[in-house]
Amino acid sequence: MELLLPTVALISLFISYLLKKFLTIARVAAAVGILVGFVVVFQYTFNNSLQIDPTFRIISGVIIMIVIATIAIVFIIIPYLRSQNFGSQIQPRLKYAGNQIRIRCMEDQTNKRTFRYYDYFLTIKNTAHETKAKDCEGFVTIDENIDKHKMLWATSKYKIDVGHEELLRLFRITETWDNETLERKTITLSPQLYEPSAFSGGTEDIKISVKIQSENAECPAKAFETTVGDIIDKAH
Repeated sequence: MELLLPTVALISLFISYLLKKFLTIARVAAAVGILVGFVVVFQYTFNNSLQIDPTFRIISGVIIMIVIATIAIVFIIIPYLRSQNFGSQIQPRLKYAGNQIRIRCMEDQTNKRTFRYYDYFLTIKNTAHETKAKDCEGFVTIDENIDKHKMLWATSKYKIDVGHEELLRLFRITETWDNETLERKTITLSPQLYEPSAFSGGTEDIKISVKIQSENAECPAKAFETTVGDIIDKAH
C-alpha cells in the first residue's frame, strides 16, 4: 500500500500520454494527467500522516516527480514549442509519394464522337508538420524530347505553396471514340502533343523524370524517375 499513490499517478500519466499520442485533440487530457500526477505525488511526498519512513517517502517522491517532469518536457512541451517554431525555424521537407499516383477522368461528347481525358498526377508531400513549403515548382524531363520543362499543378498554376500535400500534373491521355471504336489515342506531355507511334516501344515506355524545388523547403536530391506505363499501373 505504500506505493499506491505514486503508482496511481504514473498510471494516470501513462494513460494521458496514450491519449496525447493517438488523439491530437486529447493533448489537454495529457496536460491534466501530468498535473494530477504532480499533485498526487506531492501529497504523497510531504504528507507526514502516512505511516511511511520519511526519508524513503521524500526520496521516492522526488524521483517520481523528476520522471513525470522529464516525460512532460520530452513528449509534450518540446513538441509543442517545435510546432510553434519556437527558438528555431523548422524547415519544410518535400518528398515524392510515388505510390500515390492520382487520376482524374473527364468525358466530352459530340454528335458522333466521344472524347475521354485521363489526367495523371504525382502526389507531393510536405513531411514537416505544421509548416508550409513556399513557391514550389516542378520540372519534367521526358525521354530526350523535353528537358526540365515547367509543370502545372492540379490548380493550373506553375508555383504554389504546399502545406500537407498537393498534386503535380504529369500528363494527359486523350482517347477519341467513334461509337465503340477507338479511333485515336494521344498523350499530352507539356508542352507538346505526342502520338504513341512517335516513340519506340509505344506510349508505356516513355521515360519521365521529375524534379521539384522550393523557396524554403528541403527537396529530394534525386529526381522521381518512372515510365508512363508504371504511372498508369499505379494510378487510382
